Amino acid sequence: MVGSMLDRITEGKCLFILGDEGIVYDHGRQEIYALNTAATYLWCLIEDGRDEAGAVADYAARFGLADPTARSHVVALADEFSRIGGAEGPDRDAQPDASVAAPDAPPLTEVPTPVERSFRVLETSFLFRCATRAQAERIEPVLARFAEDAGREPDVIVDLRQIDGALILYRSGQPVGIYDGLDALAPAVKTCLWTTAINNFDYFLNLHSGVVGHRDGCLLLPGASGNGKSSLTAALVGSGFPYLSDEVALLGDDCQVRSIPLSLCVKNTGWDIIARYFAEIEELPEHRREDGKVVKYLTFPFETCADPAKSYAVHTIVFPCYVPGSPNELVPVSKADALARLFQECQSIPAALTRTRVAALVAWIGGVDCFSLDFSDLDAAVAAVRTGLEK
Repeated sequence: MVGSMLDRITEGKCLFILGDEGIVYDHGRQEIYALNTAATYLWCLIEDGRDEAGAVADYAARFGLADPTARSHVVALADEFSRIGGAEGPDRDAQPDASVAAPDAPPLTEVPTPVERSFRVLETSFLFRCATRAQAERIEPVLARFAEDAGREPDVIVDLRQIDGALILYRSGQPVGIYDGLDALAPAVKTCLWTTAINNFDYFLNLHSGVVGHRDGCLLLPGASGNGKSSLTAALVGSGFPYLSDEVALLGDDCQVRSIPLSLCVKNTGWDIIARYFAEIEELPEHRREDGKVVKYLTFPFETCADPAKSYAVHTIVFPCYVPGSPNELVPVSKADALARLFQECQSIPAALTRTRVAALVAWIGGVDCFSLDFSDLDAAVAAVRTGLEK
């Protein structure tokens, strides 16, 4: 059984060595997989053309095992290898969706728009036009760090119209959303500008991650929603770390990360926690996202934000997860496991992965310190991060 598996396990895939572990790249599925030391060794044996008997003998000698035990390991690993690329991959876009979302809205008509605001997000300039100051004030907390003086010819014009009680948002003359109140406006405009800007920007990977500065580089905090990523990001900023982003890290071909200091989005479940570090959140207006969640947008002072025109080298990656009762300790993560976990938080890849690009990622993460952090107390988590960075 194992022998028939060995012939096809490595087909269409290639192995990269990271220390004593490995990364398997499946080009057809555009996926990577982490292998531990034993699995990496067996994969190398298969690539070298070992048959079943030879693989078992070499594996037994390498790890000091009796042949029956070694064979059971080889059978189990070969079975795991055969499933690589067989499961459904993560839901990842080539680019964020910037399609028209409100085709039934009336066409945009030219009417006086006395209130205008100019923004520059990444490399795209926007002009936002609306009828009232109250409407403009609703979006300003989200984009405060991207405001620019009027006068530049905008790349994109975003218009807000109020028709029959509904607020309709248009991008470049096309409707992108219909909303029933001012409290839904800021999240809608943020999404509109952000998806447009990122589609106009040259990047390698779009990672779901908090980002804070450290020395001349930055620290990534990747994690799924609900893991405490934004809370930890805010606590680190409150303790002196420069702010780059609370939810996105755009990794360039040079594996550096662009600063994108959009105002930190805090769900209502986290307002009390964040208020310990930034009391002003209690007075901020509430906003309603399209997913129904109620949020506030916390704008950090200029002096606490990294330069939005610059990119920063990644020195450290910490995978945070809020776990009640956890010890608040940084635990080293292998480079192979860290890269695989990083891909789990990858939201979009604008260009297809290639062997050369994956090789560059493997080389990059080889020089990055990687940790996991299960935390139950934010102050203790911040202290653990500081201690880990000083080592």
